[in-house]
Amino acid sequence: MLLAVATPLPDELTAFERVAYVFDGREDAQLQAARQAWSALKASGLARSYYQQREAGGWEKKA
Repeated sequence: MLLAVATPLPDELTAFERVAYVFDGREDAQLQAARQAWSALKASGLARSYYQQREAGGWEKKA
């Protein structure tokens, strides 16, 4: 499942094998929404990871 920012997390995330939550970290509102989603995922106990795009391109795993 692919979720864009401002899309609420589904009630039952365990129905999916993988969920990608995509947001623009340069936009404050999107960053805050992503942080809230991260907190909700953490509270649920589900495995999660975070990748950040590098300035030179590519992605780096941050958490």
